[in-house]
Order: sequence, then structure tokens, then C-alpha cells
Amino acid sequence: MRTLPPGTSEDVARVAGPNERYAREWLGDMVTAGIVTYDPPPTGPTGCRRSTRRR
Repeated sequence: MRTLPPGTSEDVARVAGPNERYAREWLGDMVTAGIVTYDPPPTGPTGCRRSTRRR
């Protein structure tokens, strides 16, 4: 991963070969452990602002 540009779980899955869901879960574990960082986009996938409020 060190040689890859910043990307998504889809990008990691494409390069590494696992299903995107497994890559996403693995990346979540790596973020939790502090091995990789996560920079969320300013808006959600539909262009809506993400809410940080708990429901």
C-alpha cells in the first residue's frame, strides 16, 4: 500500500484482489489500529453533507 496513491476500498480491492467488502473491513481495522489514516470526503456519495449527530 505504501506505493499506492490515496484511494478507496475499491482501489485496494482492485490491486490486492479480495472482494471490496473485505478490503473495506480490513481498511477499517487498519484505521482503528492507527496503521493507515482516513480522510473522509466533505460530502456523502449523494452530495449530501454527512451528519455527525446521533439519532
